Amino acid sequence: MTFPRSPAALGPVLVALAFIAWHIFRVRRDGGISHAARTPRVRREHLLRTEVIAGLLTLAGLVALSVVLDAPLGPPPDPTAFVAEPRAPWFFLWIQELLRVASPFLAGILVPVIILLLLTLLPYTLDRSQQGMAQWFNRPGRAAQVVFLVILVGILALILRGALR
Repeated sequence: MTFPRSPAALGPVLVALAFIAWHIFRVRRDGGISHAARTPRVRREHLLRTEVIAGLLTLAGLVALSVVLDAPLGPPPDPTAFVAEPRAPWFFLWIQELLRVASPFLAGILVPVIILLLLTLLPYTLDRSQQGMAQWFNRPGRAAQVVFLVILVGILALILRGALR
């Protein structure tokens, strides 16, 4: 799958981005998952049942969506056809762009592992304070926000560069 170039192919991507943005907005507006003023805890059985139902409804919605909307994957592979420039799927374009400028070990293994470790350890290292919890862009968590945004902008810039190539 390549980066969608036609307006019709961008539709599902934009819908997904809208849902993601709405979800993030609601989680932050409602105080996040670690908000101190919560009602008493829900019993584990009730929570599990609710999550299983939500998962099954989501799966049913995705199946219904896949029946209605076609997801063109392109022609079947032809081993005799010459490909001038192989392209990664859009979500791996940033790694492909890194591979153009650095060694395979550095760009294909070391940089992605370092980014994943940074993102995993970010809440445990730079954002340990309880001040400003569940607030948009709180001042105590500014260092973690900057690190995350630098990584995000870097990856998005590499994806865009690879898509426009």
